[in-house]
Amino acid sequence: MSIIYGLDPVINTNTEILLVGTLPGPSTLQTGKYYSDPGNTFWKILDSIFMEDMPTDYIARCEYLLNKNIGIWDVLMCAERKGSTDKGITNGIVNDFMDLVIHYPSLKKIIILGTTAHGYYKSGMRQGKIPKKLTYQVVQSSSATPGRHVLPLDQKIIQWKSAILSIEST
Repeated sequence: MSIIYGLDPVINTNTEILLVGTLPGPSTLQTGKYYSDPGNTFWKILDSIFMEDMPTDYIARCEYLLNKNIGIWDVLMCAERKGSTDKGITNGIVNDFMDLVIHYPSLKKIIILGTTAHGYYKSGMRQGKIPKKLTYQVVQSSSATPGRHVLPLDQKIIQWKSAILSIEST
């Protein structure tokens, strides 16, 4: 099994919220575009939250999120991965969030997409790669792969909306 590497973050100096998954799947890595798997509901959830038509062009989608002070990244920098699910990930190496916070001081909150990403995030905190003082919240993954306790799409939208919009009250 070979090591796969994630994508660079979609972030700018105004980013306050960073949405982080575990590690891109094969479809995303092939296209170089976050959440490009048509079965993943990431973009559909965000479209519903902001009640606006999300652009269909990837670059425009990223600019749309950045204009809302939201960025995208992954908890893992690299790992070995068999298949496309998070269960196939082994030997993950956590991204350097300490460096990210230094370069993007406007960052206020991390929203972790799913339980596997959360496990690696906590591991990164223990390793000193993620600041313990950085506010974070876990929401259900946008993956189409069913896991334990999967919420229907409308419930995921409510959960994500609460996490994203709560930044204004922190």
